[in-house]
Amino acid sequence: MSAATPLSPIFVLGGHDEVTDRLVDRLGPRAVVHRDALDADVDAALAANRPALAVVLATSRLTADGLPDLDDADTLLDVLARAGVPRLVVAASSQVFEPDCRHPAMVDETWGTTLREGHAPLAVAWSALERAFGVEDEASDAAAGSTPEPRVALLRAAPVLDPRGRDVLPRLLTGRRAVVSAGFDPTLQLLDPDDLVGALMRVIESDEDGVFHVAPAGGVPLRAMLRLAGVARWGGPGPMQGAMRLLDSAAARELSRLAAPYLRYSFTVKGRRLATMGWQPRWRADEAIRRFCLPDVDGKARRAPSVAEPHDGYDDFGMDRGYIDAKSRGLFGFLHDRYWRIETRGVEHVPREGPVVLVGIHRGHQPYDGVMLLHLLATRIGRYPRFLIHPSLTKPAFLSDFMTKLGGVLASQANADHLLARGRPLALFPEGIQGAFVPYREAYTLRRFGRHDYVRMALRHRAPIVPFVTVGSAEIFPILAKIHWPAFERHTLWPCLPITPTMSTVPLPSKWHTQILPSIDLTTSYGPEAADDARTVRTIGKEIKALMNDRLQAMVAQRKHRFWGSIWDAAPEETAEIVP
Repeated sequence: MSAATPLSPIFVLGGHDEVTDRLVDRLGPRAVVHRDALDADVDAALAANRPALAVVLATSRLTADGLPDLDDADTLLDVLARAGVPRLVVAASSQVFEPDCRHPAMVDETWGTTLREGHAPLAVAWSALERAFGVEDEASDAAAGSTPEPRVALLRAAPVLDPRGRDVLPRLLTGRRAVVSAGFDPTLQLLDPDDLVGALMRVIESDEDGVFHVAPAGGVPLRAMLRLAGVARWGGPGPMQGAMRLLDSAAARELSRLAAPYLRYSFTVKGRRLATMGWQPRWRADEAIRRFCLPDVDGKARRAPSVAEPHDGYDDFGMDRGYIDAKSRGLFGFLHDRYWRIETRGVEHVPREGPVVLVGIHRGHQPYDGVMLLHLLATRIGRYPRFLIHPSLTKPAFLSDFMTKLGGVLASQANADHLLARGRPLALFPEGIQGAFVPYREAYTLRRFGRHDYVRMALRHRAPIVPFVTVGSAEIFPILAKIHWPAFERHTLWPCLPITPTMSTVPLPSKWHTQILPSIDLTTSYGPEAADDARTVRTIGKEIKALMNDRLQAMVAQRKHRFWGSIWDAAPEETAEIVP
């Protein structure tokens, strides 16, 4: 079946909102629009026009509480089946992804939507709607466009900033205050109605089916989103939030309940398929918010936008360089220079520009060694490495906010590719979370390096590998024993409960030494296709691990004391000129 021709009627099932109005305007005389409840008129309209394509704006036909209307969808499918419409284009929502600390953010169409917790009613409802339209929950099927008859193209759109819409998150920007969970500042994507209409037109005019993600260019942290819209932010723990909402109406409390999970963790997406079709969003998320806050057609401002926040865009994953710089001038500088008295050699081996894969070892079970490397590179050479981290570092309140602002990104191949393709420095610990919980008696024995995925990343993106090792970080929380407590492990996502001298509350003031090894340029011997050769990848990984182990053991042998003294004859050069 080919795409609808310019003269083919297109049945549009929408609502009384701007998305429906703008789409009908773009379609012109082709559009046969129905905005109200499904009735006999729909059958008559379909029979009279025999459309080759039906556009279902599920984002425009929400119930009063902002949920997709499943009964409406079931009735519609029966009507369209009777009419024999061969192809559907459905505007759904990216809120089908349940907010969760394990969601890697910026996912493309190959990422599945399995509900892990089922605590987000919006995610449950949107998932049910997708199943009603025959869209399978398997990532492989979504990527391949495998859909039953009628053919379905489903667009998972970020929440749309439609002033007449019922989407939950945009409605938060129309109130005077928003009650949120303290200690979380997720990156959110809010879409301008024009961009959703543009994406719909591109899919309508194509012959492509399956799943498409529609999102703005970049996101906005929650705090910045509310500030841009002039909405007061009230934060607190769960029990306190209930008290904060007592002043709200019943409808406002229900709105807050539905929105709450999406104000804790990111559920951002990226539109890989639309990008390959040549479509890009026109408005960034922060620009869309400012447009949403402009005066309406009657000249009445919905909300006065902030003029005190000029910005050229926000980081896709929530990293805040201003926050890092402020901490470096205070806490991080004190820890680096005074508390752990870190000596470093080899900073000149880190390229000043372009993608680079930094590979290290992680001890002490808390992320201080990664934070200190970030502080070092940011202050010395102006590079801000992004660390691939375990979800246990983004689950707790405040730690989640802290790690996000420092540039922590949930470990996944897709996230690594996203960052390296943009020339970012990427840091990781290939031993994984098990390396962070090594008993102290084995602290300087390297564990297994996973599947050497970092080698594949470097080969695929033509990025040099820069190994680094640290002696001293294992002593800040020396793990004397481990207790396996299933309830604790499920709650924290840690592999065990570590027993340390200070019970993991106050890090000990050990003396640190960090050695950054010479950069390894794989491009001179291998092309990108080597990333698919398991034997080559394994060989390179073993050689790098051996280099790191040799340097680590030499440093441990040179160390005279765990809490003071230098292992080097002289202090490392602090003003070395960096050569790209």
